[in-house]
Amino acid sequence: MIQRLPNEVIKLVNLRYLHLSKLKMELLPKSLFDLPNLRILSLLRCQKLQKIPERIHQLKKLQILKLAYCTKLQRLPKSITRLKNLEVIDVEGCCWLSKLPDDLVSFKSLRILNFTRCASLSQIPRGIEQLIDLRKLSGIFVGVDGGFMLAQLQTLTNLQEIRLRNLERAEKTQTEVLMGQQSLRDLSLHWGGEEADESSESATPLQVLEALRPNMHLKMLEIISFKGVEFPTWMSKQQLVRFDSLVEVRLINLRRCATLPSLGQLHCLEKIEISGMDLIKHIDNTFYGDGDTFSVLRELTFSEMLALEKWSMPERNVFVELEQLTLIQCPKLKEIDLHSRPYLFFGVTIRVWLNNETIWSVEFYSWDKLQCIEIIEIVGCQELRCLPQGMQSLKHLSQMTINSCNSLTTLVALDSLEELNIYACPLLAFNLEAFTELRSLTIKGCPKMQM
Repeated sequence: MIQRLPNEVIKLVNLRYLHLSKLKMELLPKSLFDLPNLRILSLLRCQKLQKIPERIHQLKKLQILKLAYCTKLQRLPKSITRLKNLEVIDVEGCCWLSKLPDDLVSFKSLRILNFTRCASLSQIPRGIEQLIDLRKLSGIFVGVDGGFMLAQLQTLTNLQEIRLRNLERAEKTQTEVLMGQQSLRDLSLHWGGEEADESSESATPLQVLEALRPNMHLKMLEIISFKGVEFPTWMSKQQLVRFDSLVEVRLINLRRCATLPSLGQLHCLEKIEISGMDLIKHIDNTFYGDGDTFSVLRELTFSEMLALEKWSMPERNVFVELEQLTLIQCPKLKEIDLHSRPYLFFGVTIRVWLNNETIWSVEFYSWDKLQCIEIIEIVGCQELRCLPQGMQSLKHLSQMTINSCNSLTTLVALDSLEELNIYACPLLAFNLEAFTELRSLTIKGCPKMQM
């Protein structure tokens, strides 16, 4: 790690880019600010850095200032607002940063503001809505008391990415505040742990989500910890089909929603992650919508689906381009109904991670329906002691990886396997002679295996 700046650096008067990652100094040397042509200053993960000197205003040509994960940094210098060419301020992960310059609005050239994971930041300077050239606004917290107001979004019509947090504190509004953002491509909406007081000025979760209806050109949608029980009208089956540019959807910790939206209506979707939807017991036709469903989807993840018992496929073709299916902590899943189409997951990598105890028990009776699986990864399944006999019906299984399954003691014979990788399974011991087609074998961290 760098502990001091070499003296020779100050002689580089034409230097435009300086990247000092993981600097161990508490203070920056004065010589750093004698670089008249510096455009980009990157101080990523300088975790001992406590302050930025007021002399920073001497870097008059500075355009990009990256201070991400400078965890001891508590404030930015007032003189920073004299940097009239500054376009990017990135303070992501500066967890002790408690205050921003009051006249932040003076940065007329600002394009990117990133406050993600700035947990101590409790006040947002007034006038951010005047920064009309902003392209990216990330991690900004919402609130009727000292926070950002949803109505302020209406003037920021050039935004391409918005990441809002603490939406449980958002004000009530009857206006769809994002309808003017025709350039918006990336939208992340995050509710915190607090419950809004019904008598307060805060809106209900559903009211907030209705007000944040995006334009039809959106490419990525992320909704985290939404506390409503139903989805807004713009996520209805009839409306979703209009979002014909959406390629990624993440629905995380929507613990009160009892149904899934009809994501199959999104014909350009390539990646879906659904996690922490505790009330979902059955993935049924509601999920698929109409027509050619998930025709270009490549990655599908179901995680922390604690009540999920059955996953049913429609009778028409789905997932024709799927490359990777991940199941993480779906402990009650006991049936995957393919409607007599065993080739549905042909060529798909199946990843089974963490607590999926029913999949490994006799209660799971779908292995014969999954006979065309070629690749499977099993990671961190601590309840797994022996691979189920049903896996012997996987006649096309050619590659298997098992990692960190501490209770696993033996494997069943899988005579189609060509590649077997096993890591950190301390109790595992089995006879390799049963794996007659093996071409590649890797075993690490398995002390009971005798080679």
